[in-house]
Parts: sequence; C-alpha cells; structure tokens
Amino acid sequence: MITKYTYYLDFTTSELLAAKEILKKMPVVFNNVYFCKKYANALWSGEKEEHFKDIVLICKKEVISNIRQIIRSNFLYIQGWDSLKYNWNEDYGFSFIAGNIKFTIMPFIETESGYIIKSYDTESTYCSTTTLNVNKQFFLDSSMNENGEFVRTCEFDIEDINKDNTEKKLPPKKEAPKVAIYEDNKGHVLANANYVISIIVILVVLLWFFLIFSNYLR
Repeated sequence: MITKYTYYLDFTTSELLAAKEILKKMPVVFNNVYFCKKYANALWSGEKEEHFKDIVLICKKEVISNIRQIIRSNFLYIQGWDSLKYNWNEDYGFSFIAGNIKFTIMPFIETESGYIIKSYDTESTYCSTTTLNVNKQFFLDSSMNENGEFVRTCEFDIEDINKDNTEKKLPPKKEAPKVAIYEDNKGHVLANANYVISIIVILVVLLWFFLIFSNYLR
C-alpha cells in the first residue's frame, strides 16, 4: 500500500507559526531543537510576511533518538524520510510533516572549534557531514520573543552547507541475494535410467516389427 503525504512547497509566516504551535505540544521536541536563523524574525515578532519552503531544525546528537520517538508516537513519523532506513553507523537525522509543513531535523556534535552537523536530504538521498568553525558563544541562542515565549535559534542555514565544508555520500547499495546451485545426482540417475529404458522399448518394438515382417515374406 502506498501512503501519500501532502505538504506546502511554499508557505508564509502565519503557516510557520501555526506549525510551531504543533511542536510546542511536544515539549521534548520543542525544548530541544534550534530553528535556523532564517526563521528568527518570524519567530520573534511574526509581523513581517515572509515565504519559506521548509523548516530546518538542529538538535544535539544525544537527544535525536528521543525526538524521533516522540514524533513517531504522535503519528508524524515517515519511515522513508529517515536516514536510519539505511545501514549507517551514524544518525543523519530525518524529516517529518506537521501542519502541512516539512520539518527536517539535523543532529549536531560540538567540537573545540565549532560544530559538526549531520544531515539527510530526502530528495537526493545524500547524507552529509558539515564541519563549521564558528564562535560557539553566539552560535546557539535562546531568546524571549514579544509574546514572552522562549525561542531557540542558531546561526546556521541550509545554505551554509557547501562543497568546502561538507562531505557527502550516497547510501550503501543493497547487496543482491546470493544464489547457490544444487545438483541432485539422484535426479540425474533417474533421468538417465528413463532414457535407457526408452531406448530398449524402441528397440524391442522395432525387433517385433522386423520378425512379423520376416514371417510375412515367407
């Protein structure tokens, strides 16, 4: 059975804020993700009407398993959009749909000079490792917006992933099933025996016709 999912290819600030409210109903998710900087103005004030194509979030590597479980338990999980469907040794994140908007969650690891962000592109199926050398003091931010709500943002956008700081790789191909050939010798013996018996029967029939024809000539 094919399951179809519908989501906006383009949406505005009002739709973004509505989708954010869905996340707020899942505190384990909302309190552990950081919105990319392109959504900051919409999240802080919501006054300017902007257009977006999806929502990209990052989270600590340690919490992504819990976030995935919460998304699954709220029936928002899409297995085909999860990097774990491949036999990776690492978690590259996943995507899901909430409020008709596509969310992509990318786990990150903090390093001495910045962060390493893992990401999974559901369209190209590339899994990427992006190394960012940044000022960690300002990279992650938690601020209160005009409505008195804490919003977590980060100084990162999907456009920051480029060929200079990112290693991409395609998922491993599935191995073709191995095939073995078994020869049954008994079957060959039986086939050979049947062949010999057939030859004998034919010879007997020919001999019988020969004897009858010989007697007729006499």
